[in-house]
Amino acid sequence: GYRILELIDLTPGVATGGFGGAKQRIDALAHGEALDEVFVVLPITESDASVRELVAFCEEAGITIRVLAHIANLAHARLVVDEVAGQPVLSVVRGPRDSLQLAWKRGIDVVGSLAGLAILSPFLIGVAIAIKLDSRGPSVFVQERIGQNRRRFKTYKFRTMVEGADQAQGEFEHLNEASGRVFKIKHDPRMPRLGRWLRRTSIRELPQLFNVLTGY
Repeated sequence: GYRILELIDLTPGVATGGFGGAKQRIDALAHGEALDEVFVVLPITESDASVRELVAFCEEAGITIRVLAHIANLAHARLVVDEVAGQPVLSVVRGPRDSLQLAWKRGIDVVGSLAGLAILSPFLIGVAIAIKLDSRGPSVFVQERIGQNRRRFKTYKFRTMVEGADQAQGEFEHLNEASGRVFKIKHDPRMPRLGRWLRRTSIRELPQLFNVLTGY
Protein backbone atom coordinates (compact mmCIF):
# COMPACT_ATOMS: atom_id res chain seq x y z
CA GLY A 1 0.00 0.00 0.00
CA TYR A 2 3.01 2.31 -0.01
CA ARG A 3 3.89 4.53 -2.97
CA ILE A 4 7.57 5.39 -2.81
CA LEU A 5 8.28 8.95 -3.94
CA GLU A 6 12.06 8.95 -3.73
CA LEU A 7 15.11 7.24 -2.29
CA ILE A 8 17.57 9.65 -0.71
CA ASP A 9 20.97 7.98 -0.70
CA LEU A 10 23.25 9.12 2.13
CA THR A 11 26.22 6.96 1.12
CA PRO A 12 29.43 8.99 1.51
CA GLY A 13 30.67 10.14 -1.89
CA VAL A 14 27.20 9.72 -3.43
CA ALA A 15 24.97 11.94 -1.31
CA THR A 16 24.75 15.65 -2.04
CA GLY A 17 24.82 17.77 1.08
CA GLY A 18 24.61 14.88 3.58
CA PHE A 19 21.84 15.11 6.17
CA GLY A 20 21.35 18.78 5.41
CA GLY A 21 20.64 17.96 1.78
CA ALA A 22 18.29 15.17 2.87
CA LYS A 23 16.26 17.63 4.96
CA GLN A 24 16.01 20.03 2.03
CA ARG A 25 14.83 17.27 -0.28
CA ILE A 26 12.26 16.03 2.26
CA ASP A 27 11.00 19.59 2.65
CA ALA A 28 10.68 19.94 -1.13
CA LEU A 29 8.82 16.64 -1.42
CA ALA A 30 6.45 17.62 1.40
CA HIS A 31 5.51 20.81 -0.44
CA GLY A 32 5.23 19.24 -3.88
CA GLU A 33 3.76 15.79 -3.11
CA ALA A 34 1.45 14.14 -0.59
CA LEU A 35 4.32 13.05 1.66
CA ASP A 36 3.03 11.11 4.67
CA GLU A 37 5.96 9.13 6.00
CA VAL A 38 9.74 8.99 5.92
CA PHE A 39 11.60 5.73 6.53
CA VAL A 40 15.10 6.09 7.99
CA VAL A 41 17.10 2.99 7.07
CA LEU A 42 20.63 3.67 8.30
CA PRO A 43 23.33 1.51 9.85
CA ILE A 44 23.84 2.03 13.56
CA THR A 45 27.29 3.50 12.84
CA GLU A 46 25.70 6.69 11.48
CA SER A 47 25.94 9.86 13.52
CA ASP A 48 23.38 9.71 16.31
CA ALA A 49 23.13 13.50 16.42
CA SER A 50 22.36 13.67 12.70
CA VAL A 51 19.59 11.08 13.00
CA ARG A 52 18.05 13.01 15.91
CA GLU A 53 18.21 16.18 13.87
CA LEU A 54 16.45 14.51 10.95
CA VAL A 55 13.79 13.05 13.25
CA ALA A 56 13.20 16.46 14.85
CA PHE A 57 12.87 18.07 11.42
CA CYS A 58 10.22 15.55 10.29
CA GLU A 59 8.42 15.86 13.63
CA GLU A 60 8.22 19.63 13.25
CA ALA A 61 6.98 19.25 9.68
CA GLY A 62 4.23 16.87 10.82
CA ILE A 63 5.65 13.93 8.86
CA THR A 64 5.51 10.46 10.38
CA ILE A 65 9.02 9.06 10.59
CA ARG A 66 9.88 5.39 10.95
CA VAL A 67 13.37 4.33 12.00
CA LEU A 68 14.52 0.82 11.17
CA ALA A 69 16.04 -0.74 14.31
CA HIS A 70 19.13 -2.82 13.51
CA ILE A 71 19.63 -4.17 17.03
CA ALA A 72 18.97 -7.89 16.55
CA ASN A 73 17.74 -10.55 14.17
CA LEU A 74 14.45 -11.44 15.80
CA ALA A 75 13.27 -14.98 15.06
CA HIS A 76 10.38 -15.32 17.53
CA ALA A 77 10.32 -12.12 19.58
CA ARG A 78 9.12 -8.72 18.42
CA LEU A 79 10.20 -5.15 18.95
CA VAL A 80 7.83 -2.76 20.74
CA VAL A 81 8.20 0.77 22.04
CA ASP A 82 7.69 1.28 25.75
CA GLU A 83 8.07 4.27 28.03
CA VAL A 84 10.19 4.06 31.16
CA ALA A 85 10.52 7.11 33.43
CA GLY A 86 9.25 9.31 30.62
CA GLN A 87 11.85 8.03 28.12
CA PRO A 88 11.02 5.92 25.04
CA VAL A 89 12.75 2.54 24.96
CA LEU A 90 12.76 -0.33 22.48
CA SER A 91 11.83 -3.66 24.07
CA VAL A 92 12.44 -7.13 22.58
CA VAL A 93 9.59 -9.27 23.94
CA ARG A 94 7.97 -12.64 23.48
CA GLY A 95 4.45 -13.70 24.37
CA PRO A 96 1.28 -11.59 24.56
CA ARG A 97 1.70 -7.97 25.58
CA ASP A 98 -1.92 -6.92 25.79
CA SER A 99 -3.05 -6.80 29.43
CA LEU A 100 -6.62 -7.79 28.54
CA GLN A 101 -5.35 -10.79 26.62
CA LEU A 102 -3.19 -11.84 29.57
CA ALA A 103 -6.08 -11.33 32.01
CA TRP A 104 -8.37 -13.41 29.79
CA LYS A 105 -5.80 -16.22 29.60
CA ARG A 106 -5.25 -16.13 33.36
CA GLY A 107 -9.01 -16.27 33.94
CA ILE A 108 -9.29 -19.36 31.75
CA ASP A 109 -6.39 -20.98 33.64
CA VAL A 110 -7.99 -20.31 37.04
CA VAL A 111 -11.48 -21.45 36.04
CA GLY A 112 -10.17 -24.53 34.22
CA SER A 113 -7.87 -25.63 37.07
CA LEU A 114 -10.57 -25.08 39.70
CA ALA A 115 -13.07 -27.08 37.66
CA GLY A 116 -10.54 -29.84 37.08
CA LEU A 117 -9.63 -30.06 40.78
CA ALA A 118 -13.30 -30.07 41.81
CA ILE A 119 -14.27 -32.81 39.35
CA LEU A 120 -11.18 -34.95 39.86
CA SER A 121 -10.77 -34.51 43.62
CA PRO A 122 -12.25 -37.95 44.54
CA PHE A 123 -10.02 -39.61 41.95
CA LEU A 124 -6.94 -37.66 43.09
CA ILE A 125 -7.56 -38.63 46.71
CA GLY A 126 -7.96 -42.26 45.68
CA VAL A 127 -4.68 -42.22 43.73
CA ALA A 128 -2.89 -40.59 46.68
CA ILE A 129 -4.16 -43.32 49.03
CA ALA A 130 -3.17 -46.05 46.57
CA ILE A 131 0.39 -44.66 46.33
CA LYS A 132 0.61 -44.52 50.10
CA LEU A 133 -0.46 -48.16 50.40
CA ASP A 134 1.80 -49.30 47.56
CA SER A 135 5.09 -47.97 48.96
CA ARG A 136 6.50 -45.87 51.78
CA GLY A 137 6.84 -42.12 51.43
CA PRO A 138 4.66 -39.12 50.54
CA SER A 139 2.08 -39.46 47.78
CA VAL A 140 3.14 -36.23 46.04
CA PHE A 141 6.64 -35.59 44.72
CA VAL A 142 7.77 -31.95 44.95
CA GLN A 143 10.53 -30.70 42.66
CA GLU A 144 12.01 -27.25 42.09
CA ARG A 145 12.00 -25.95 38.53
CA ILE A 146 13.04 -22.75 36.77
CA GLY A 147 10.31 -20.92 34.90
CA GLN A 148 9.87 -17.69 32.98
CA ASN A 149 12.45 -14.99 33.71
CA ARG A 150 14.50 -17.54 35.70
CA ARG A 151 11.98 -17.59 38.55
CA ARG A 152 12.13 -20.71 40.70
CA PHE A 153 8.95 -22.54 41.60
CA LYS A 154 7.87 -25.91 42.95
CA THR A 155 6.06 -28.37 40.74
CA TYR A 156 3.87 -31.19 42.04
CA LYS A 157 3.46 -34.71 40.69
CA PHE A 158 2.27 -38.01 42.08
CA ARG A 159 5.26 -40.00 43.32
CA THR A 160 6.09 -42.87 40.98
CA MET A 161 9.31 -44.16 42.58
CA VAL A 162 10.20 -45.54 45.96
CA GLU A 163 11.25 -43.13 48.67
CA GLY A 164 14.91 -42.11 48.38
CA ALA A 165 15.14 -43.05 44.69
CA ASP A 166 17.38 -40.05 43.92
CA GLN A 167 19.93 -41.07 46.53
CA ALA A 168 19.95 -44.66 45.22
CA GLN A 169 20.60 -43.66 41.59
CA GLY A 170 24.34 -44.37 41.87
CA GLU A 171 23.64 -48.04 42.57
CA PHE A 172 22.01 -48.45 39.14
CA GLU A 173 24.34 -46.36 36.94
CA HIS A 174 25.45 -49.53 35.14
CA LEU A 175 21.86 -50.05 33.94
CA ASN A 176 21.54 -46.55 32.44
CA GLU A 177 20.26 -46.72 28.86
CA ALA A 178 20.71 -43.03 28.05
CA SER A 179 23.80 -40.93 27.43
CA GLY A 180 25.07 -37.66 28.82
CA ARG A 181 23.32 -36.22 31.86
CA VAL A 182 20.12 -38.18 31.21
CA PHE A 183 19.44 -41.20 33.43
CA LYS A 184 16.84 -43.63 32.11
CA ILE A 185 16.15 -47.31 32.68
CA LYS A 186 13.28 -49.00 30.85
CA HIS A 187 12.48 -51.33 33.75
CA ASP A 188 13.71 -49.19 36.63
CA PRO A 189 13.86 -51.29 39.83
CA ARG A 190 13.16 -48.17 41.87
CA MET A 191 9.70 -47.86 40.31
CA PRO A 192 6.85 -49.96 41.74
CA ARG A 193 4.10 -51.34 39.52
CA LEU A 194 1.67 -48.54 40.38
CA GLY A 195 4.35 -45.96 39.54
CA ARG A 196 4.79 -47.43 36.06
CA TRP A 197 1.06 -47.23 35.46
CA LEU A 198 0.93 -43.61 36.66
CA ARG A 199 3.70 -42.67 34.23
CA ARG A 200 2.30 -44.61 31.31
CA THR A 201 -1.11 -42.96 31.67
CA SER A 202 0.35 -39.51 32.60
CA ILE A 203 -1.91 -39.48 35.68
CA ARG A 204 1.13 -38.50 37.73
CA GLU A 205 0.92 -35.03 36.11
CA LEU A 206 -2.56 -34.22 37.46
CA PRO A 207 -1.33 -32.49 40.67
CA GLN A 208 0.15 -29.82 38.39
CA LEU A 209 -3.35 -28.37 38.29
CA PHE A 210 -2.24 -26.70 41.53
CA ASN A 211 0.63 -25.08 39.60
CA VAL A 212 -1.83 -23.78 37.04
CA LEU A 213 -4.07 -22.43 39.78
CA THR A 214 -1.23 -20.57 41.50
CA GLY A 215 0.19 -19.26 38.23
CA TYR A 216 3.42 -21.31 38.22
